[in-house]
Amino acid sequence: MKYCQKCGKEIMDEAVICPGCGCAVQQAAPVYGAVPGVQTAPGIPGAPESPTMATLALVFAFLIPLVGIILGAVYQSKYQSPELKSRCSTAIKVGIIFIALGIILSVVISITSAASLSALYSNLLIAGLQ
Repeated sequence: MKYCQKCGKEIMDEAVICPGCGCAVQQAAPVYGAVPGVQTAPGIPGAPESPTMATLALVFAFLIPLVGIILGAVYQSKYQSPELKSRCSTAIKVGIIFIALGIILSVVISITSAASLSALYSNLLIAGLQ
């Protein structure tokens, strides 16, 4: 048995309208296994979300940035928990930063090695001419 939210009269569980006041009765959607404060997995009511893929995305963002970005993007849309979405978002940002750093380092190393090779070649030419 349940009670009407308007008049407080006891009504049957299956009732759609309160016999006392005539107001429509709101049907509560059953939530199976839900525990307050626990993150739930999509498609499985009450099942906790696993932070494994969000953590894996973050680890890969440091080791293999492109994989970290892809995992972060895929699982950011799948997670419902703001904490796990934030972790995936961080993995995407870290992956982008590491790719940018890799490109910058590659350019700097290329320029310095080209300058070194040029100086070495010039010294060899000068030494060969003497």
